[in-house]
Amino acid sequence: MFRPALNENFSGMKEVTLNSLSLGERGTIQRITASATNVRRRLLEMGMIKGTVVEMIRSAPMGDPIEVKVKGYRLSMRRVEAESVIIYKIENELRDSNT
Repeated sequence: MFRPALNENFSGMKEVTLNSLSLGERGTIQRITASATNVRRRLLEMGMIKGTVVEMIRSAPMGDPIEVKVKGYRLSMRRVEAESVIIYKIENELRDSNT
């Protein structure tokens, strides 16, 4: 079973992979670790850029693909792709119902 490595940065935020978020959780993209150039480029073209906030919207019944909200639109992606997106998880945030 996949267990994402949790790291803590200087401000105490947890570093996790995008695919480890639960429904409704949000995070800020820090980096993409995909080794394949075409996958990395595709993720960047879809808006997966450092500093961008992403939110887990839903996942398919069998868990793959997942749907995330990024830059105001919804994006479906495979869990293996989401595993290469490293984020800082946003903890205990009051969410605006319009986002």
